[in-house]
Amino acid sequence: MIGSLGEYEFEVSEQNVKNFTDLSFSNSVNYAEHKVIGKKGVLEFTGLNASTASLTIELDESQGVNVSECITDLYTAMNAHEALAFTLGGDVMGGGLWVIESLGEKYTRIAANGTVMHAALDLKLKEYLEDEAE
Repeated sequence: MIGSLGEYEFEVSEQNVKNFTDLSFSNSVNYAEHKVIGKKGVLEFTGLNASTASLTIELDESQGVNVSECITDLYTAMNAHEALAFTLGGDVMGGGLWVIESLGEKYTRIAANGTVMHAALDLKLKEYLEDEAE
């Protein structure tokens, strides 16, 4: 297994290919600017932002994947606001839990009966951090 997002496993085997491309992470911080009359403002570090990630998942019926079922599962997780563990090569990514912030679909091959045979899904993830004040 390459990794996982919740119960969705990324794997390449003789029976099944569920993989992704273009994985990227982004991290940022916040600063407040305090205005000073007649001078440049002074910056004060106010905290870290949650990390974000994006990736494209390739789904292909000819590689043992039920495309419609995978799409439904990911939409269900997104709409249920599920915080999902994200692992890669056995390593936990970020703080460990992520939510699906957006999910885009591109159907690249459709059968004569309307079944989606191949799709590319663009996922945007955001690190889910528990409120430490509690």
